[in-house]
Amino acid sequence: MKIKSIFLLAITFFIATNVNSQINLGDRALGALSNAIKGFTFSDEDAANLSREAVAKMDKENPVATANDPYTKRLNSVFGKHAN
Repeated sequence: MKIKSIFLLAITFFIATNVNSQINLGDRALGALSNAIKGFTFSDEDAANLSREAVAKMDKENPVATANDPYTKRLNSVFGKHAN
């Protein structure tokens, strides 16, 4: 945990001081650094929220077939004997 704190402090220092005086990092390097920080601080809660949003979007865009749908009837006739 101490290493994580030191790393975040160092990154914050470099971002805050805008190290353009001697080193020209450019926009691509700063974007990569920003992505690295986001990845380093990504939590289980963040993953759960992203998954929840993705599932909600997929459920909205891909409705489940109704009981009277021909495909549902076919699946029930083929696999109905395997139901619990």
